Amino acid sequence: MKYWEGRGKKTSLVERVEEFFDVRNVDDVVGLFYKRLLSKEKIASFSRRFMEAVEEGDDVAREILYENLEELVEGIIILSRKLRTSYISYTDGMFNSCLYKRVFQELLGRYNLSLKEKTLSCGRSASHGFEPCGESE
Repeated sequence: MKYWEGRGKKTSLVERVEEFFDVRNVDDVVGLFYKRLLSKEKIASFSRRFMEAVEEGDDVAREILYENLEELVEGIIILSRKLRTSYISYTDGMFNSCLYKRVFQELLGRYNLSLKEKTLSCGRSASHGFEPCGESE
């Protein structure tokens, strides 16, 4: 959003968003994302392109990934304390990305939490197209 507002630089993530969602200016972006003209499915289908930007070193994409995973982990910490459990389960979606899963585990590790079950093999997902990365954790 910062790029279209004139406050940020153009990165590969911007290019991917413009191409995928056919937006070119701040009005287009606001119309799509803030007026809820996109389905959750359409937004989710962008995840592969987003993670490609992260993997290619796009600073903005990496910042978005880390900030949002930190928020997710903070919520998990609060819930795990309230529920008195360290059992963390996950499946599909963004967890099909090995990088996403690795960063998630790294952030959990800061709180001495980890994924303890073998619920997901990091393989190619038909819906997201992430590449295989080996054994599940």
